[in-house]
Amino acid sequence: MMVVPRSSAMQPWSAAIDGPDAVFVYLPAVATRPTMEPHVWRGRSVLIPAAAVTGLAMAVDAVLETATSATTRGTGRLHRWGPARPDRVAECVYLDGPVRAAGGDGYKPARTFFVASPDLRGLTVRLAAYLGAPDPP
Repeated sequence: MMVVPRSSAMQPWSAAIDGPDAVFVYLPAVATRPTMEPHVWRGRSVLIPAAAVTGLAMAVDAVLETATSATTRGTGRLHRWGPARPDRVAECVYLDGPVRAAGGDGYKPARTFFVASPDLRGLTVRLAAYLGAPDPP
């Protein structure tokens, strides 16, 4: 496993490359309620606390800059990721896409999740579109 150098812009995330996968770990500075942690529905979606989306975008970019794998640097599979959907009441953002977590199936809290290298570019595009979009009135 190759650990990606962590920067302050990536907070509260750390990242690594493990074979064909990127590994993202949520490391909040203070303890959080399980409802305010990332949740993964294996192969379908990930829920990210809204305050952590910018850090995740920076972590994904850092993986792409660090990776030497040709599959990671490819054009990616954008079609596998849906647009980010904010839930302003719950203060989180949903991303439909090919994400995995350890521990089997179901929708559950997961501080660590995995994305296949070819799917990183699509995730980057969706995060950038979300972060660049103006807030609705």
